[in-house]
Amino acid sequence: MKFYLLLFISLFIFNSNLFGEKRCFEKSLIFKYRFSVANDLIEIDNNYIIVGTRGENGYIVKIDNRGEVLYQISLGYKFFDEFNSIVKINKREFFVAGDTIPKNRNDSQGWLVKIDKEGEVLKRFYYGGEDFDKFNKIVKLKDNNYLLLGYSYQKVSRRVSWILKINQNGEKIFEKKIEIGEDSEIKGGVEVENGYILIGNYFSKNREIFGWIAKIDKNGNIIKIDKKISKYPNRVNAIIKKSENFILTGSINYSKKNWDLYILSIDKKFKKVWDNSFDLLEKDEGVGLVKSLSNDIVVIANSNNIGWIIKIFNNGLKLWEKFFIDVVFNREIVIKNIIRTEDNSFLIVGRKDNNFWFIKVDENGILLD
Repeated sequence: MKFYLLLFISLFIFNSNLFGEKRCFEKSLIFKYRFSVANDLIEIDNNYIIVGTRGENGYIVKIDNRGEVLYQISLGYKFFDEFNSIVKINKREFFVAGDTIPKNRNDSQGWLVKIDKEGEVLKRFYYGGEDFDKFNKIVKLKDNNYLLLGYSYQKVSRRVSWILKINQNGEKIFEKKIEIGEDSEIKGGVEVENGYILIGNYFSKNREIFGWIAKIDKNGNIIKIDKKISKYPNRVNAIIKKSENFILTGSINYSKKNWDLYILSIDKKFKKVWDNSFDLLEKDEGVGLVKSLSNDIVVIANSNNIGWIIKIFNNGLKLWEKFFIDVVFNREIVIKNIIRTEDNSFLIVGRKDNNFWFIKVDENGILLD
């Protein structure tokens, strides 16, 4: 009963064009017979650049503040190429990171592309490539260098967590590979005063999955690592720094049946400050978070075929939640990332069914302006 009540009050079935200026919008870019997904985004000059995958290629789209497409480009070579993350280099240039299978190769490499704000490709970089390698995230640092975070296959069917630090020219400053459990990857990271905090996931010998968190110094050496954020199986997907603490989101399995949305606050010693979990359906998982104008936390999540956005107080208690549901065609909605925009709205990207999808909602998570 609770779910259907929440469903009723959360349906986004109104067209904001009826109410004057179009501050909020929703749009799908449909490519027939091609799987497409938007993975990350950035704001620039009141416009937005969104990156992801279209069919077999990495895909970059620039939209204006009304959701209208300004340009779109596809990049790639052979099979399944993708862009997973974007950061600003300066006012005109950006790094886009992911993975690709270049010409004359059968294995994927970490892929970095430098573009300008008009979508022109300035340079391409390739890293790894001994087997199948991938960048999940790129992080800009205060010294104008960058961390590339993901995984590299050390052996067949065995991933190790992979870190590269590069300069603005794509040159390596250091490269590290961390073996955690039987199979691991890095999902995200943030810069701190004397190093970097990284998060990721790994499989244990009995194939249970656990989230991990580590601190490394500015040369990539491990200072501290906690291989079990919880004693229960869990995953972590995103991290932000908030005051002196860190907020993580992912999922947790208390019952060995259902996975619940999980949000965790830890201090700089990796000690738990608070945690909370939310149970909607069978498979609930947080995938991103951002600070709101009021300095609370907005978390995006997925629950079966439903997108989910939750605002929580600084103690982890829920303030409100909204859902993204296709009530007409029952198409799956998968959320991938979120930013808070300059007008203090939220722009969310992902996919609707197999289509590249984005939606801009107001500060209360509502599409209707």
